[in-house]
Amino acid sequence: MHTETQPEETTPPWIEALGLQAEPADPVLGALLRLLAQAADAPMAALWITDGRQQHFAATHGLKADELAACADLAWHCFRARSGPPPAADATIHPQPGRSGSGAVRYFDARPIHRPDPGTEPSCAGLVCVLDRGVRTGEPRLQIALGDAVIAIESLLRLRADGQHEPVSGALARSTFTDMADREWRRAMRGLYPITIMVLALDACDELALEGQDALDRAIRAMALAAQYSIQRPGDVVCRYDTRHLVLMLPGTDSQGAAAAAERIRAGLAALQIPRAGGGTVTLSAVAQVVPAEALSRGNMGLTVEALMPALRPAQQSGGNRCVLIEAGRP
Repeated sequence: MHTETQPEETTPPWIEALGLQAEPADPVLGALLRLLAQAADAPMAALWITDGRQQHFAATHGLKADELAACADLAWHCFRARSGPPPAADATIHPQPGRSGSGAVRYFDARPIHRPDPGTEPSCAGLVCVLDRGVRTGEPRLQIALGDAVIAIESLLRLRADGQHEPVSGALARSTFTDMADREWRRAMRGLYPITIMVLALDACDELALEGQDALDRAIRAMALAAQYSIQRPGDVVCRYDTRHLVLMLPGTDSQGAAAAAERIRAGLAALQIPRAGGGTVTLSAVAQVVPAEALSRGNMGLTVEALMPALRPAQQSGGNRCVLIEAGRP
């Protein structure tokens, strides 16, 4: 579990994207887990989430410290196996029963929770878990309780995620993105890693606007879809920055990774073949800059975005449908 203080600076983006925070524990999810434990007649329940590399308990009920470690080991094994939870009859016979005190957990059953943003990999956000100190079977009452908990938790996360996103594009709203980016900027300064900021804009946007709002909205959605499917890590995020621009934040991405990501997005939109009334298809131009760790203290995300905006114009005026990487220290 994350134990740092000052959660406004330390909540990782992959946790924020699920509508959660690292600390303190979520009271609504805690209440749902208490109801799950009561319905399943079990002493322990947990919501374990992951981005495929890191793990975090979003909420727990009734677990002691050593039982928390056992639950984490069992959940990791279940997630990595991709074949459902291990046999529930006796968790102590599991190949990874827990780091310490695992004999107290004799029963473990879980169901996957899926992310509220389709297309993000991995699609599984974590597990809803029920644990017991005695050997049990997966009786119908417990299975029904787990299924109901999945529906309730996924619905809650979806509602929270919807509130963070701009409705036309499906990308993060600017206010949500700004708060997230400011925290990530400070985290990168402490961790001494770079951040890539990328700005996307539709080519011939004025002509698209003349075709009508529906045509412009359709093109914006397609650009956002290409961006969301082209970024590969949970910490990478896409924002509807204003009426015409999307902005991406890619923590820990160097110039090679930035160029590759921009090209995937450009090619992704081109592959969608969104038609234009005047002929041809919708395209975009992208400009990106890698802000090295040593330069982070001299700026912020907002300043970097505003500095990159003018660099889009030459790319679009020279034909568009291209990506530009700005060297460090410029533009």
